[in-house]
Parts: sequence; structure tokens; C-alpha cells
Amino acid sequence: MSETTQGGMVKHAEASEGVSPDAALARLRALETLESGYEAWLELQVEHAASRLRFREERERLEQQGAFLLGAVRAAGLTPSSGAEPALVTPPAAPGDFLRDAEDKLTQARDALARRETESEAKHAEAFAEIRATLKDRVQRYLSAGRPSLTLLLRRVGTERAILHLERVSGDTPVLLCFLFAARIPSRYGFLLDDATEDVSLPPAPLYADEGVAADEVRPDAVGLESRVRGA
Repeated sequence: MSETTQGGMVKHAEASEGVSPDAALARLRALETLESGYEAWLELQVEHAASRLRFREERERLEQQGAFLLGAVRAAGLTPSSGAEPALVTPPAAPGDFLRDAEDKLTQARDALARRETESEAKHAEAFAEIRATLKDRVQRYLSAGRPSLTLLLRRVGTERAILHLERVSGDTPVLLCFLFAARIPSRYGFLLDDATEDVSLPPAPLYADEGVAADEVRPDAVGLESRVRGA
């Protein structure tokens, strides 16, 4: 959670480039607002997910092609050559040599894909770190210029009772309050008013499935939620 809360074989491998995070960083640097920074964060999350999907699909394609090719070569190597007459042309490479060559090319393609995936993950990690640091710095600058105000409302219930509650906040205020209360920034700009749910029979989840939270961990009990919030 860090500083946030949750709220041909070779040719195919070389074509699987990770999605560049440059566009998200350009959006981050173009405007100085909190909302634009969070838009850049979300854009980077989408790009990162797309990049991982492309690499996973390319690994699967590479394995399928490799398995088919190696299987075909091994099968061909099991068939003895017919006839013992001298060849009129230079015979092709022995099945064993062709098999070794195919295995070498498959290994090279796997290694090249792994290197590009590692480089892509590192670049995205740097971009995520820059976005978090930039947003935290912006929040601190906003707070240094002025603290958000809260309005306490009194609502009468009958003649003898009353309810006290805070007026709903919006805009940058929820993000600023989150930092004041927890010393950390939320992972989504509209977290406080987000009532979306993946299952209409369930209330909105208190956590988002990002920042280290798995999809099946977005609804922890009270103890689990406190432990995750305090864990970092």
C-alpha cells in the first residue's frame, strides 16, 4: 500500500512491447490539479494492465508455437530415411541438428521476451512512484495554503431529538481530509462518493482491487480493514 490507501517465434516475441507510461506522465505534468493527477494515475493503471496482458498472451503464443515445432521435429526424427542410394544433392541437416537449432531459437525468444517484460515493469514502477510522489506533494502544498473546512449540521427529529452530521464534501476535499487523517493519499480521486458495486446484492466495497488488494479482498471485516490500513 506504500503511501496510499485503498479506497516466427523470435519475430512474435520482439513484437510484444510493454505499453509505455509516457502518456500518463505527460498528463500528470501538464496540469497541476489533483484531479488531473489522479486521471494520469488511472490511465497508467490501465496501460500497465494492458502491458501485462500482452506479455502473457505472447508467452502463451510462444509456448504453443515452440511446442508444435519441437513436437514436429521430434516426430520427423523418428522416421528413418528410405533407400540407401547415394544422394544426388546435398542432404538437409540432420533432424538432431534441426531440433537443437529450434530449441536454441525458442530459448532466445523466451529470454528476449523476459528481458523486455522486466524493462517494462521497471518503467511502470518508476512512473507509479513519480505519480504518487507528485500527488502527495500537491496535497501537502494545498494543505499548506489552507485547510479544508467542514460544516456541522443539526437536523431535528421530532420535538425532543436531533441528529448531528457533517455536510457532504466533494472535489479535492475528500483527498485532503484523507491525508490529514491518515497521512496517506487515497488511490482514487472519487473514493468517498463511489457507490459502485460489482454485485447489486452487495453494498459498495470499502477497498479497491488495486495497490496490493486482490479482487477477493475488497470486503474485509472490521479487524481486517484496520489491519490493512495500519499495516503500511
